[in-house]
Amino acid sequence: MHSLLRRACSRLPASTAMPPNSTTRHGHVPPPPPAPPPAPASPVGQSAGTSAPRNAYQATAATSDRSTRCPNRNGVWPPIYKRQWTAHPHRSQSNTAQGEWQRCVYDAVAAGELHRTTASVLMVFSRQSGNRHDDVWIAQATVAERLGLAASTVCHHVAAAKRAGWVTVQHRNRIDNGMVVGMSNMTRFELPEPWRTKLDVQRLANAARRTRDRRRQPGRHTPRRPQPNDARPSTPTRLEHAENFGAAIARLASVVDFEDGRRQVVEEFAGQPAEFYESAFNSFAEMWMTVRKNE
Repeated sequence: MHSLLRRACSRLPASTAMPPNSTTRHGHVPPPPPAPPPAPASPVGQSAGTSAPRNAYQATAATSDRSTRCPNRNGVWPPIYKRQWTAHPHRSQSNTAQGEWQRCVYDAVAAGELHRTTASVLMVFSRQSGNRHDDVWIAQATVAERLGLAASTVCHHVAAAKRAGWVTVQHRNRIDNGMVVGMSNMTRFELPEPWRTKLDVQRLANAARRTRDRRRQPGRHTPRRPQPNDARPSTPTRLEHAENFGAAIARLASVVDFEDGRRQVVEEFAGQPAEFYESAFNSFAEMWMTVRKNE
């Protein structure tokens, strides 16, 4: 009778169902029916009829009560990261910052302080930046694709570089229409304290070397540019004086003809070596043909 009575009660309509305080034949109180699950709240700026983005793993608004269980698949709220730093001011770093940082990484690998695969991962991050080594925004999956490594391997080496002090990573949430749709990592390049000290020592040594080289130059801070006439003597020779005398005779207005000019050249260089007369006469004849022929 008990099983038949329970089956008959289940077939009764809702209006004729047993009251909540009624008991069965054996004195048992039936449990209340389960309440329906609450509907998820609509995101901020999004109407109740629209759905969340396809890539959103948080199916509720970012301003929801995080003290309760998150109504997504695993019930865990995604972490909220605040901004840890601001970007470097424009042109605030040296234009040699990238080269100096890469040189320190290579030196650390040569000294056995850094694994070569970790250095390869760091080089991909560094080449994504510019000469002033500003912050970069590149996914670890992209780094793994460029190096032909697994994403977990890249994550391991990035963590090792963070522990050693070569990079600092800022985690940020990307929110689309009130929904956390992804997380972006901003990577900033740092130098461990020992390598920063070594780099400062190298800079001071280079500055001292440049100062010594500059002070060794007598009386000038920059070397004098070589002139085209530096190899020639500053004082004209006797042969050049003879050439200038012959050219001057050809330009004199008192010399009326060629024979008169040649006679003055002969009288001037009488009793002197023949090379002086020949140089003066050649200069006189060339200038005579140039000047007197055009008159």
